[in-house]
Amino acid sequence: MAEIARERDLLPQWFTLSQEEEELVQRYCTKDLRSMRQYIEVIMKDQMTYWKVA
Repeated sequence: MAEIARERDLLPQWFTLSQEEEELVQRYCTKDLRSMRQYIEVIMKDQMTYWKVA
Protein backbone atom coordinates (compact mmCIF):
# COMPACT_ATOMS: atom_id res chain seq x y z
CA MET A 1 0.00 0.00 0.00
CA ALA A 2 2.83 2.38 0.83
CA GLU A 3 4.50 1.71 -2.52
CA ILE A 4 1.30 2.43 -4.44
CA ALA A 5 0.77 5.63 -2.46
CA ARG A 6 4.31 6.85 -3.20
CA GLU A 7 3.87 6.06 -6.90
CA ARG A 8 0.85 8.38 -6.90
CA ASP A 9 2.58 11.12 -4.87
CA LEU A 10 0.36 10.46 -1.86
CA LEU A 11 1.41 10.01 1.75
CA PRO A 12 1.51 6.32 2.72
CA GLN A 13 0.24 7.07 6.23
CA TRP A 14 -3.07 8.22 4.72
CA PHE A 15 -3.94 4.61 3.94
CA THR A 16 -4.57 1.69 6.24
CA LEU A 17 -6.21 -1.66 5.87
CA SER A 18 -8.91 -2.55 8.33
CA GLN A 19 -8.76 -6.02 9.79
CA GLU A 20 -11.63 -7.05 7.53
CA GLU A 21 -9.88 -5.72 4.42
CA GLU A 22 -6.66 -7.43 5.40
CA GLU A 23 -8.48 -10.75 5.83
CA LEU A 24 -10.12 -10.35 2.42
CA VAL A 25 -6.77 -9.66 0.76
CA GLN A 26 -5.28 -12.74 2.41
CA ARG A 27 -8.26 -14.89 1.44
CA TYR A 28 -8.69 -13.85 -2.19
CA CYS A 29 -5.27 -12.73 -3.36
CA THR A 30 -3.25 -15.89 -3.00
CA LYS A 31 -2.32 -16.53 -6.63
CA ASP A 32 -0.09 -13.61 -7.55
CA LEU A 33 1.07 -10.18 -6.55
CA ARG A 34 -0.71 -8.50 -9.45
CA SER A 35 -4.15 -9.51 -8.19
CA MET A 36 -3.22 -8.41 -4.68
CA ARG A 37 -2.03 -5.05 -5.97
CA GLN A 38 -5.21 -4.55 -7.98
CA TYR A 39 -7.36 -5.38 -4.97
CA ILE A 40 -5.41 -2.96 -2.77
CA GLU A 41 -5.73 -0.24 -5.42
CA VAL A 42 -9.51 -0.68 -5.30
CA ILE A 43 -9.46 -0.32 -1.51
CA MET A 44 -7.33 2.81 -1.76
CA LYS A 45 -9.62 4.32 -4.39
CA ASP A 46 -12.59 3.62 -2.14
CA GLN A 47 -10.83 5.29 0.79
CA MET A 48 -10.10 8.38 -1.32
CA THR A 49 -13.73 8.53 -2.44
CA TYR A 50 -14.76 8.55 1.21
CA TRP A 51 -12.46 11.53 1.86
CA LYS A 52 -14.44 13.58 -0.65
CA VAL A 53 -17.66 12.86 1.24
CA ALA A 54 -16.30 13.33 4.75
